[in-house]
Amino acid sequence: MLLEKEMGIIINTGEPEKDFEYLINQVQGVISSRVVRQGQEIIEIHVLTDTSRAPKQLVRDIESTLLVKLGQQIDYRRISIAQLGDDQKRLLEGPRLKLLEISSTSSRNKMVVTITIGLGNEKFKAAISGPNIANNRLTLASKATLAAVEKCYGISSRLEINQVEKVQLSGLEAILAAVSLILESKEEVLLGTALVKGDDQKAAAKAALDAINRRLLKIDHVKD
Repeated sequence: MLLEKEMGIIINTGEPEKDFEYLINQVQGVISSRVVRQGQEIIEIHVLTDTSRAPKQLVRDIESTLLVKLGQQIDYRRISIAQLGDDQKRLLEGPRLKLLEISSTSSRNKMVVTITIGLGNEKFKAAISGPNIANNRLTLASKATLAAVEKCYGISSRLEINQVEKVQLSGLEAILAAVSLILESKEEVLLGTALVKGDDQKAAAKAALDAINRRLLKIDHVKD
């Protein structure tokens, strides 16, 4: 089991092959990966990348990453690289979720955050309420965003905000969001970021969307 601390957020996938995939996906140029195990042995690693780097360099970096982070030495012949050109990559990515509107109302004890997102020409709105306390502002914005995403895809109980946090990066304020995506009874943790430009709740919503947009194709195929 891999415990990886990244910018204050703990990643715990709980599955060995997902640990490998998580690390491989951090390598520069990698779009996605799939690890195939037979028992306890890794027999195949399939990696989809862009064309910014040579396949041999990608294979070396993947080997080094797995060796340093997990202590696993993988035969380079088990790593297969498929590269996408810019046109193919754009087709794969498809339309992106966009934040269209955010509003927040509060009373003495309660806060309500309403989010509207867009996908192509369609709009989806969701509202989440909770205690009106300072620590809840960012969480409610992120949860409302995920609720709108679930409406967009006609799913429920598949997305959950694990952690949302304001941090300092190179002198700038940013929001980090860790989102759990449940697919086929398996959990994948997605990370998203957004700079704070005056409105931290808006940045929290954008960070949640950034996490989701990284796995948009997977979510598009989810059926309840």
